[in-house]
Amino acid sequence: MRGIALGAALMAILSVTIYAAPHIARSVHLSHLLSAAFRATVVNWQPRVNSARSSTTVAVPGPLPLIWHKTLYSAVLDASRRHKVQVTGVVVDNSSAKVDYAPVPGAKDYRVVDLDNPGVTKYAGLLQSAPVNEIEWNTLGDGKPHHLVVQALDQLGPVPLGNLYDGNNQPTMPPMAGMAGMLGSDAGKTGDGLVSINGQGPSSNTPHVIAQSQPFVVRANPALRPIPSRPDATQTFFDTFDSAQSDPIAPTGTVDRVGGSKQYTLGAGTTHPWTIQYQGTDTDHSQPFVMDNHFMDVFFDGSTTAPKHVAHGIMDLSPDPTADLSGGKVLHATMEVDAHESGRRWIDFNLAPANDPLTNFYTENAPINKSDRAFFVGIVPGQIGADLFAGPSGATDGHPTDVTLMGTPGSQHPLTYGPRTPRGNGRGLDDRSRFDLFVSTTHFAVFEDGTLVGQSDIPGGLGFDQAKVYFSHYVYHTANDHGDLLTYSPYETYWINNFPWSDERHWDNMGFEVLPPQAAPTGHWASLASLVALPAASAPVFDPTAAAPTIVAPSATGTPPGLPGTINATATSTSSVMAGATAVPSPTTTATTPPATSSSTATATTSPGLPSTTSTTPTTSTVTGLPSGHYTIETRIIDAQGNVKLVTTAPLVIP
Repeated sequence: MRGIALGAALMAILSVTIYAAPHIARSVHLSHLLSAAFRATVVNWQPRVNSARSSTTVAVPGPLPLIWHKTLYSAVLDASRRHKVQVTGVVVDNSSAKVDYAPVPGAKDYRVVDLDNPGVTKYAGLLQSAPVNEIEWNTLGDGKPHHLVVQALDQLGPVPLGNLYDGNNQPTMPPMAGMAGMLGSDAGKTGDGLVSINGQGPSSNTPHVIAQSQPFVVRANPALRPIPSRPDATQTFFDTFDSAQSDPIAPTGTVDRVGGSKQYTLGAGTTHPWTIQYQGTDTDHSQPFVMDNHFMDVFFDGSTTAPKHVAHGIMDLSPDPTADLSGGKVLHATMEVDAHESGRRWIDFNLAPANDPLTNFYTENAPINKSDRAFFVGIVPGQIGADLFAGPSGATDGHPTDVTLMGTPGSQHPLTYGPRTPRGNGRGLDDRSRFDLFVSTTHFAVFEDGTLVGQSDIPGGLGFDQAKVYFSHYVYHTANDHGDLLTYSPYETYWINNFPWSDERHWDNMGFEVLPPQAAPTGHWASLASLVALPAASAPVFDPTAAAPTIVAPSATGTPPGLPGTINATATSTSSVMAGATAVPSPTTTATTPPATSSSTATATTSPGLPSTTSTTPTTSTVTGLPSGHYTIETRIIDAQGNVKLVTTAPLVIP
């Protein structure tokens, strides 16, 4: 949703309901709660005053204009909380941007709000109990400038209730209009009326905004692509998962609900066709999908009909084209994926002979393909390892011969992998790291976020020079994972409390290329870092036409919840009103009408490319006779069909 256009087509009703605890007393000036800069378009509004003893409705005349979408960050903030969020850097990619910011005292979480699309917000979440100081904002694939604000919060963002499930992988709530969501996927409608992404706290949380940044402008750069990395690269295969391409994900073959396997194609008939397969999963609830210009997968280990949470689960994404490494050429495979993991949730690069694809991705007690030949690079918490599978071992269970190049022999998640970058275990959930694998038939090197994290010769050689490439997501026996987390990683509350039996990953900018033999350095391959450098961070570009946040004395004690783009603003109308709504009159009410002041009009400054608008100062209205005590002010925006589009609440104390 963009800023609301002027005109009667977008008129709506804003109801302000005041719920009271029964005490004795005076009056409340609603104008104190409605201070902000407004558009000229107005809506009808009315406060309803409800006490615990009795209920009356008081009609208050006068316009309440819609907020100008560039001034949604106007604020009510206690003087003791005048912190600002300092944005320290922005790294733009081809459809997203990483936003970094300095910690704010007392902040329990952070979120990004796009003032050009205020109905959606994304939270930072936690990394080992500490709030993450980076958010990757994905919705930049339209190539347009977006005005972002970072807000610091006093609670973790809520997990959408419609994404939660029970021990049988069934929804924990009955279907509700607008609240249903994909189980295990942390994105959906929350109780505040927003579409919330990456919330990691209880669904009942209503975070209060304690600080925010100035609005800053970001714009994706579609030209930024890691492949080709050199002009002489060949056999290039690369996918940005651009939502506009509408590449279809189509099921193929037979679904095995007992064994937990199924298969899809992605982008069939395009220049970047993929095959997706699941093994050891609940096929009813494990899903691949593309959204906001990146690929995502959710899967539950186990099978659909047999016992759940006890399987060796796998989702792998494999390009249909294969790679030719003959004659000393170097394969370069790349992926971006959120790499915060547990001991039983991890990701891999896998290579197998082009004419002998993998049939099993767990190597400990069964053959992996006909020849038992493959090469795996595993990325687990804090560690990276590599194993060459060099043919049958002769064991009765048929597992392959394992030549460990980095790590512990025979272990899919060993204890002594080579160390990862200083981040240790990824940037955070839904915040992608970049991994690059360079491999010839005699040597390999792995980079994380542009830093070399491991390399080795391959004794005896790779064993094949025509390779099929896999990007794989593992979830292994979540019933044990749940116990492991409680015992060894109790800070992983996101998995323990919210999604114990499933895992979700976000992928982007994936593919491979083949480099000529001369691209391989002699000996040490650290110099290949020049081919995998990340886009440079830049200082935030603040919008010079946007006024600084308004700091006024609050009219209520406590900390009211913040709306997108506001700090503790209370009764405000935002651009969540849907296009196509028509003007409707205020409902007829009974009761006396307090006096109201008339509105004055002033011209508001616009950002470049936006039309000039007028802003109207809020109507000052007084509701008298409210008893003293604690109140909750509820704000609702309702469209012409009577559908509630936004609900917010805020506390109020009358002395």
